[in-house]
Amino acid sequence: CEAIYNQYRTTNLNFKLMKIVLPIFIFLALSLCIFNLIKINWESPLTGESIIAVIGAVASASSCLLLVILILSKKIAKKLKK
Repeated sequence: CEAIYNQYRTTNLNFKLMKIVLPIFIFLALSLCIFNLIKINWESPLTGESIIAVIGAVASASSCLLLVILILSKKIAKKLKK
């Protein structure tokens, strides 16, 4: 009985912590994406330092998408447990 309570308490704590941390990570990913989009030379986006900005923008956009998918999957898992 105590083991079940400890598992529930840990899971509930992790979910509450994720509710706080995940939006912060999404904000950081979006801000990095915007920063990298500003740094791209749109006349030749695949040359020089501009390619690094393109890679950074794609990476931060994909991380933002993965974080949103994680949030949605946690919400679905919580609804299925009820």
